Amino acid sequence: MRTASLITLLLLTTIAACEKDQKQRLEEDELTQQMELLDAWVRPGEKDKMSAGYLDIYNGTAQTDTLIGVYTPAAGLAEIHESFRQEGGLIGMRPAGKQAINSGDTLSLEPGGFHIMLSELQRTLSPRDTLLLHFEFSESGVKSVEAVVRQQGP
Repeated sequence: MRTASLITLLLLTTIAACEKDQKQRLEEDELTQQMELLDAWVRPGEKDKMSAGYLDIYNGTAQTDTLIGVYTPAAGLAEIHESFRQEGGLIGMRPAGKQAINSGDTLSLEPGGFHIMLSELQRTLSPRDTLLLHFEFSESGVKSVEAVVRQQGP
């Protein structure tokens, strides 16, 4: 009887260990996918004026990747900017430069924070229009997403 109990206990322990290893492998597989560009949208804007774009960038790769820049044929200039509070409580904007995104993390480009500043619009951007945004990453290369023009986010 004791031998059967020991064998059963050993089998259950082995099965549990295998399930844990399999779960860990599945979690690791989920991380080693790709950079994901999610919920991209852009504010309306007039030709030759400015607009702003927003989205979430999820780093599903197994390593830190750096957002080097952004470009679009819809604007003469596209840059990652950040909003900040100036002395006296006023809100300002400035170029944010390159942004490192750790494995498994999300960089949110949103109103009042990091965002895409689109200058010298090549055409008027009206609600429901779309435009392509291209993002360059140090490790993942160029990734593109179609952004919808709307007054506010999804």
